[in-house]
Amino acid sequence: METALDDFMHHCRIERRLAPLTCSAYERDVAACLRFLQADGIGSWSEVRPHLRRFLADEATHRPTRRCCQPNATTGTGTSSLCPKPPVPITSWPLALPPQQ
Repeated sequence: METALDDFMHHCRIERRLAPLTCSAYERDVAACLRFLQADGIGSWSEVRPHLRRFLADEATHRPTRRCCQPNATTGTGTSSLCPKPPVPITSWPLALPPQQ
């Protein structure tokens, strides 16, 4: 399992030519999963499947939700201090160009 992360990152960077930030995010997530599995004494890929659900549940308690900037139904503003700023409501729609333009 030691070379798994290196092999996966090579696949992402070279074969799939993913963006650098995407590769960084994948590397962080896979490294966290491997640390979790190793802490549980998992040393073989055949043992991994039953532990993935626990890993995902554990990760959900450590990371902020991605829905932090969704508007709150009551206030119409973001629901977390992680939001850069609350969403701006649309007050008017832009005019459409005539077909000849």
